[in-house]
Amino acid sequence: MVFEQFILFSLPMADTLFLSRISDNAAAAVGAITPVIFMCVMMLNMLSIGGASVAGQYIGAGWYKRGNATLIVLAILTGVVALLELLGLHFLGPAITSLMGLPPEIKAEADQYLSIIAFLMLAVGGRRVYSSIINVYGHPKWNLASSILMTLLNIGFNAIVVFVLDGGIRGIALASVASAAIAFLFQLIAAHGWLKIRLPMRYALRRFSNLARSIGRISIPSSIEPLSFNLNMIVLNMMVARRGAVALAARTYTFNVFLMGIVLSISLGMANQTIIAQLIGKRDFDEADRRLKRSLKAGVLGASAVVFLIFLAHRPIMSIFTNNPEILGWAAMLFALAALTEAPRAVNVMVGGALRASGDAWYITLVSIAITWLFAIPLAYFLTFKAGWGLAGIFTSALADELTRSFINYARWNQKKWHRFGVMAKKH
Repeated sequence: MVFEQFILFSLPMADTLFLSRISDNAAAAVGAITPVIFMCVMMLNMLSIGGASVAGQYIGAGWYKRGNATLIVLAILTGVVALLELLGLHFLGPAITSLMGLPPEIKAEADQYLSIIAFLMLAVGGRRVYSSIINVYGHPKWNLASSILMTLLNIGFNAIVVFVLDGGIRGIALASVASAAIAFLFQLIAAHGWLKIRLPMRYALRRFSNLARSIGRISIPSSIEPLSFNLNMIVLNMMVARRGAVALAARTYTFNVFLMGIVLSISLGMANQTIIAQLIGKRDFDEADRRLKRSLKAGVLGASAVVFLIFLAHRPIMSIFTNNPEILGWAAMLFALAALTEAPRAVNVMVGGALRASGDAWYITLVSIAITWLFAIPLAYFLTFKAGWGLAGIFTSALADELTRSFINYARWNQKKWHRFGVMAKKH
């Protein structure tokens, strides 16, 4: 999973590199609307996490048929949500970019990108469902192989688009859609062809409403938090857009580079969610607690080490994307603030994921929303426009947001209220 997530999180950086070969405006356009795309992707991710957590708890309790049926219900729900997201991004893209107040030269390119990248949602939804199925069955190496295939195809297609066909921003979007679709097809073949996974369709459809409610009890509150986070990112990008295209490009480059800092904690968090869900199904709460805390140490230390190395190389890394002297001048300050944010972000990712896997999702969701909109956003506005910190104000508010939530999430886990939220809790 670590290698898989490393590959997946390298994709935005690779795309940004190819976009920067087109222009800083192209990179800024995609960077501005990336939170919109991430919001759609994260909703699919949270839906799959909810389904995998419920399936894992049933399997941990020995209810294998019900666990497998849950995976079928997950696939149906994910397909519906992905289709709705596709239609929304494709037809409402121009309205979204207008609402964000993007400069005209950036808005035109953002509209082109959104009209095509919308079709990515179907492939992403399928990949997330089958990643959950393959992980639940204990064969994550096939997901890794799928991600490697997608990355190689994406880089190859992008190189052809930029250096051979001069396909512009539309070509970059098409490359992403095509590579994800082929990778999803590979997962389908791996799951049903090579692993011979068979799921009880009729059994699942007869129990659709009950299983869907179980998935929704985890997925709905879990989806609200990333929805809030990405709306927060959209608002922050709107603030940055008021500072101009150069500021937007600088934030895009920095954000995509530092995605690499969270790879280890994301990977450990995903593995923990699968294992902790099964441990909770077995009612082995002490082992679930020990497992999370061991992984948390590794995730925080690993993320801190990675971002420290990134910070040390801030200028040469930024020089890969641009030769704009203004952006290069901001690199040290932006990289330092981004690096400080990653350790508390690792705590939020891992502890928050474990709480969701246990079924204790509403508390951290409501707390996260309150902190983001009542504290972090007002702080960002004040520091950016009233105190005159500019981009530093945006990055400082993100640090304060992650730090505050990390303390609250970790305290919630230690209170052990999550013991009573699992789908099997009512059976005891």
